[in-house]
Amino acid sequence: MPVFAMSNRLVIPSLVVALSVSAAGASLRFAPGDPVTVVTDTNDASGVRRREIGHTRDALDGIWAVGDRSSQRALDVNTIDEVPDSSWFENRIGTRPMSIAEIAAGSNREGPAAGPWTLTSGKTDGITPGLQMKDSAGQLYFVKFAHPGMRSWAPAPR
Repeated sequence: MPVFAMSNRLVIPSLVVALSVSAAGASLRFAPGDPVTVVTDTNDASGVRRREIGHTRDALDGIWAVGDRSSQRALDVNTIDEVPDSSWFENRIGTRPMSIAEIAAGSNREGPAAGPWTLTSGKTDGITPGLQMKDSAGQLYFVKFAHPGMRSWAPAPR
């Protein structure tokens, strides 16, 4: 048997053994409690101020790439790049089996408080009409309307 043919036969098994040994010696990628599925928000957002950005400013920022355009990993995701449950986000679909009725009901479990609603503002951005309003308990709601002929413009939850 030629030496060249013998060495080719040994390459594959040698690679398998080498890769197995290096993988066995590698440290664990995840901590014992990973992936984190729920986080408790600890940042105080009471000092956040409203900031208006008009369509013109937004377009110019996009054209001239104003601001930080560096690439970085998403913040506030767990080790498998999912957003954990928090005070502002709830993973509903995929974490447990859900009925069609639960999916259709959405995340709003209580609905608006009984009593009058107060219109607080019109929708100030985008191309579909909408408004903001508060129920009698002071909970703010955003309402968007889709154009009847443009099903692809259907409102999305925000």
